[in-house]
Amino acid sequence: MGQSEITEFIHSLGKVKEDRATRERLILFKTVPEGQICAIIHDSSQPLRLEAKCDSTLAKVLRDKYETVSPSKNMDARNWNEIIASGQLDSEQIKDLLRLSYNLVAKIN
Repeated sequence: MGQSEITEFIHSLGKVKEDRATRERLILFKTVPEGQICAIIHDSSQPLRLEAKCDSTLAKVLRDKYETVSPSKNMDARNWNEIIASGQLDSEQIKDLLRLSYNLVAKIN
């Protein structure tokens, strides 16, 4: 799952706009109109790195289970994970985590 496919998927979740933090080479995906960050992509990273929000219990479970999942360095590390998309998590798992992140931030149940 590449950067363009993940970007397209995030936009399919709802009203989302992109902001760029050029110094850190991050693409911030924010809900519209609230402007809350729901996902982050590390632009042009190889392998692709992204960040998604989840509850703290799931965050810990994922970190314990997968070596490619670690605490976020850019967001609240209790609830945000950085994921290296190198194949350990498949594309459906990544989509599920991005969907969860969007739903948590946009307050969708």
